[in-house]
Amino acid sequence: MIKNTSDFNKQRIEELKKKFTLKDAMKFRSNIRFYKQDDIPSRKVIEEIIQDAHDLIPHKNNMIECNIKIYGPEFAKEKEDLVLSTMCGTAKEFWRKGGQHEHDYDLLKKIYEEWRPKNAIMASNDSYEFNYRDPRWPAHYKMAFNEQVRAPYLLVYTQRLRRPSETQKEQGFPEFIFKFTKKDDNSLAWYTSAAMHGFGTALLAAEKGITASYCKCFHPDSKHRNPILAPMYEKGGPKNIAFTVSLGYKDPRGITAKYHNFMKVDEYVSWAKNDRE
Repeated sequence: MIKNTSDFNKQRIEELKKKFTLKDAMKFRSNIRFYKQDDIPSRKVIEEIIQDAHDLIPHKNNMIECNIKIYGPEFAKEKEDLVLSTMCGTAKEFWRKGGQHEHDYDLLKKIYEEWRPKNAIMASNDSYEFNYRDPRWPAHYKMAFNEQVRAPYLLVYTQRLRRPSETQKEQGFPEFIFKFTKKDDNSLAWYTSAAMHGFGTALLAAEKGITASYCKCFHPDSKHRNPILAPMYEKGGPKNIAFTVSLGYKDPRGITAKYHNFMKVDEYVSWAKNDRE
C-alpha cells in the first residue's frame, strides 16, 4: 500500500526501470536502408507518434518553424523514384549540374537496379554494401543510394516562416515576439526546430518498435522532377528541405549502415575552467 507521494514516486521509478528507457530508445534507433514493405505500421500509430512529438518536443517561444509533410504507403511509386535522387559516394558528381551524366536517369536507374540486390540481402560476412571505392567498378558506378526514403512513412521537413498559427492568434499570442525576427529565412532557427522535432520523433517511434532513419542526400534534377522534392525547385533551392525521417519496421534482411572512425568524446566536449579556483 502506498502511504505517501514519496512512496508512490519510488514505486513509479522502479516500474519505469523495468520498461523501455530513453537509453534503450537511443540504442534501438539506427540508420537503416531497408524497411519491410509487407508489414506496415498503421496510420493510427504514426499519428500517435506525431501527436506525442507535438505535445512533448520544445520549440523556442512555442514557435514551430518547420512544416512536416508525411508521405504514406500510397506514395510507394514516388518514393521509389526518389531513391534515384539520393545517391551518395564519389560518382554522384557525374549527375550533378554540369556533370558528365547530368539528366541521364536511364543509366542512373540501371546502376540502382544493380546496386539494390547486392544490398537487400543479409551479408554473410561483416561487409557493408558493395564498396564504391573498389577500383574494379567503373567511375560512374561508385555510389550508393539512400534506400530508406522508400519506408512506408516519409516525413519531409521544410521551412515554415515565423508566423503565429490561426490557433495562436485566437489565443492572443504576443505580437512582440515576431518583431525581434530580422529575417524570415533564419536557417539556424528553423533547422534547429526541425532537428529537435526529428530526433524526438525518432525516440518516440522507437518506443513503439518503429525504426527512424534520416536522409539529407538529395540531388534534384531540373528535368527529372520528383513531387516529393518540390520544395527544392522553389525559391531557396536545396535549403528548403532540411532532411527526411523514414518510419517503419526494419527489414532484417537488409544491411544496417555501419559507421566508422568515430571521434572521441573529449575531442569535441570540454569542461570550462574556473580561473577563480
